[in-house]
Amino acid sequence: MTREIKEKELLSTQYKIERLKKESGFFKRNWLKTILFGALITILGPSYTSEPDILGRTRNALEVSNTTYLELSIAVAIFYSLAVIIAHVVWTKREKRRLIELEEREKIVKMELELFYK
Repeated sequence: MTREIKEKELLSTQYKIERLKKESGFFKRNWLKTILFGALITILGPSYTSEPDILGRTRNALEVSNTTYLELSIAVAIFYSLAVIIAHVVWTKREKRRLIELEEREKIVKMELELFYK
């Protein structure tokens, strides 16, 4: 490969690293939106009504679950919280792994560029 291609690859890798660092931590950056969306789902979730069946009957989540509004709201809040925590952990690990891969690639390209300059 030519030196110009390696220089472009190095710049591209450095840009990817910068962008990944800037865009990582979705839930940390959007914590207020995450909380407000969870509150909205917790309030409106138990009153969700399904599409009508063949006979035109509709049932909401309270009728299906045979629980009180408060119990179902708590269950929805717990489920949402667990989903957010799991997504945060998984995405954080994925971003760290990707960052490590990009930094290793950057080191390799820098070493290859040093060979062109010698």
